[in-house]
This record gives sequence, C-alpha cells and structure tokens, in this order.
Amino acid sequence: MPEGMSEEQHDFQTEIAKAALMLVRLQPENIKDKRELDWSHEGIVAFSKICTHVGCPINLYEQQTHHVLCPCHQSTFDLSDGGRVIFGPAGHALPQLRIRANDQGYLEAMGDFSEPVGPAYWERG
Repeated sequence: MPEGMSEEQHDFQTEIAKAALMLVRLQPENIKDKRELDWSHEGIVAFSKICTHVGCPINLYEQQTHHVLCPCHQSTFDLSDGGRVIFGPAGHALPQLRIRANDQGYLEAMGDFSEPVGPAYWERG
C-alpha cells in the first residue's frame, strides 16, 4: 500500500494502478520456481508491472492460473513460474524483486531488481 494512504481513501485504487510493482499472494506449494519461492515472503511475490515487450503497464491478473496479461499486445506471464512468458511477443520474464518482512511486519525490498525492467530491446548484459 502506498505510504500514507488507507484502503478507504478515494485515490487508493488510482495509486495502486500507477505503481510499477505488483504484489501477489500465492500458495507456497503453487510456486514452481525455487528462486521465486526463496525471494518471496510466505507466498507473497513481487514482480515488475512493466511488460518486457514494449513497456506497457500490466494490470490484468487471473487468480486461478496466476497469469498476468499485458493489454497492449497480449503477452502473458506466469507468476507461479518466475514470471515466465507463456504467450505473446515479450522476450523475457518479468523481473522479480526479492522481499522480506521487517521487524515491524512490513514488506520491504532486499535490493533492486537483478535484471533490467521493461522492454526487451533495451541493452541487457
């Protein structure tokens, strides 16, 4: 949740939609990728919300399959399998952010993304 904002506030959904990060809770037994499980906290995973094809914001999550869909060119990513591309023109998985709970119980990042966020045509290396 954005700092200083409660779910009851009018702009809550707008701020969540503008965020470049998505947090999703999965059942730990449904997480197929070991690194993803290690980088999660009790099944909560954090991925970039920026499509690796041309940088559109991803915001369509299907809870039963754990897939997210980019509305621009229909690239589909499996959040239970490391953000792997399962359909569409995106050439790379969604970058995952390693998270943990701090002493107060709040989720926090344990660093930055380990791979570039966004379009596949950016320099990678």
